[in-house]
Amino acid sequence: KSGLRSERLYQALSHRVYSVLDDLGPAHIPPIVATVCRVPLAHADREQVIRALLGRWLSMLRQEREQPTGAVTVHQILSLTVSLGLAPEEINTAVFARDVAAFMGDRFGLL
Repeated sequence: KSGLRSERLYQALSHRVYSVLDDLGPAHIPPIVATVCRVPLAHADREQVIRALLGRWLSMLRQEREQPTGAVTVHQILSLTVSLGLAPEEINTAVFARDVAAFMGDRFGLL
């Protein structure tokens, strides 16, 4: 992404995310969200891809809460928190905040 400013390229890549979404693990999603929030991309495309990625990550967070494996980390949570601060305002972060608070509440010893 360094120096590459082609919105068309990022639009094509953002559409490709949907076909690999089920293959992504929790560690893959925060860097993708961070990139999507920082590159030139149409507002609607950015909003849609962030919603899809965040929904997938939250699903994995809920699974991790039910059956801990260590796949979801505090680093991922912090990365997503920072990136979502750059996301379009239409992204409702209330569900993210609620689920992360519940997850961290169960694992207070991680802090």
